[in-house]
This record gives sequence, C-alpha cells and structure tokens, in this order.
Amino acid sequence: MKAVMKTRRIACALAAALMCAAAPAAFAQADAPAGGAQVSPVKEDLRSLLDAGRARVTERKWQEAADIYRKALALSPGNGEAAFCLGTSLLQLKRHKEALKVLDAMLERWPDDPAVKNNIAWICVTTTDPATRDVGKGLKFARQAVMRKPGDPDLWSTLAEAHYAEGDFKKAARVAK
Repeated sequence: MKAVMKTRRIACALAAALMCAAAPAAFAQADAPAGGAQVSPVKEDLRSLLDAGRARVTERKWQEAADIYRKALALSPGNGEAAFCLGTSLLQLKRHKEALKVLDAMLERWPDDPAVKNNIAWICVTTTDPATRDVGKGLKFARQAVMRKPGDPDLWSTLAEAHYAEGDFKKAARVAK
C-alpha cells in the first residue's frame, strides 16, 4: 500500500508540473498585450519570474516556486499563470487552505477552466483538514472538469479519487480504468 501511495504522490507531482507548464497557453489570452503592443519592462520582469517559476516547478522545488509566483502576482495581480501555478505549488506543499483561496479566486475570472476545477477538487477530497475538506464540492468540480476536458487522464484520476473519498469504491474503480 505504501508503494502505491508513493507512486501516486510522484504521479501527482509530475501532473502538477505538467499543468504549470501548460498554464501559459491556457491563460495567455487574458494576459497578452493587445495587437503589436510593445512589452514593458514590468512585463519583461514578469516573464522572467514566470520562467523561473516554471523551472522551480519542473525541479519540484515547490516553496521556491510559490515565492516566485507571489512576486509575479505582485507585479501583475491578474496574471492567470502566476495564480494557477501559485495554487498548484501550495497544493504540493500541502498548504491546502491557502491553495484553495488562490484557486477559488481564479474561478471568478476563469469559471470553466478544467485545470482550476481539478485542483480545487483534488484539495477538497484529499485534505485532512476538516475545515477545508468538502467531498461534495470536490466531486462536483471533478465531474465538471472531466466534462470540459474528457481526454485528460489527470482529471479522471481526480474524479476516481473523489468517488473513493465519497465511499463509492466501485465507481472509483470503474472511473480509474
């Protein structure tokens, strides 16, 4: 059982790194300068921070990544990539309450984003903090994420975990296949 849990933790960390790597494309439209606008020095600093954050995520240096993404958000408070990757880094650090606050705030701007909903669902069904754990919310968000992006195995994994947390082991096993 310990080997399965260790494998699951490694898989989750790799999935988190992949999601942060994909975040630029997902949130770029909202953060890109209009037309052929020139990139300001602040945007250049932001780009450097985002690059550095992605590097730390790839290295699984979650605390360093979180610190970098906080700096990026200070420069550009509405930056989707920085917010998503900060939430993901906090999730990996098991600072679930903080991660949930960041990710829940993202829903105002990106209410249908499957990666945001997936991370919220994962936190809600795996945290041991009774104040943060909400299996019903996690199951709802996991289902919504899968409906938006049914070809993503990470989303199905979260849905299986949500069914497991709910106590529906047969459905969890069926979804996990």
